[in-house]
Amino acid sequence: MMGKCLCFLLLFMSVNLNAEIWYQIGRGNTELECPDVIEIMIENYVISNECYGQEADDYRIETGVLTISNRLITFSKRDVLSRSFLQGLSNTLSLDMKQGTSGELQLRQGQNQFNFIIIN
Repeated sequence: MMGKCLCFLLLFMSVNLNAEIWYQIGRGNTELECPDVIEIMIENYVISNECYGQEADDYRIETGVLTISNRLITFSKRDVLSRSFLQGLSNTLSLDMKQGTSGELQLRQGQNQFNFIIIN
């Protein structure tokens, strides 16, 4: 399973070297079976997932505009092809954001917390 995730991650890193990649992990750095991957390109984002992507070689499940300010991350102008960790279908969705003690990035919406590691 780890090899499969590594191949998926390397695919995204090779597509756009100027993008920042956020790879979803479970709590306590546990591995998720079908993690979401967020690719951030300046103010745009793409969320991909190899389990839920529509095409065999295009795993995009959501695209849109990303804004980060004052510990808040906002996903707007969302084009949702398949549900991601964000779940909601509203056009704009905001989550609280903070850096965890072990370096992971935590996104929070109400009681839901999503953890990511950042790969530059």
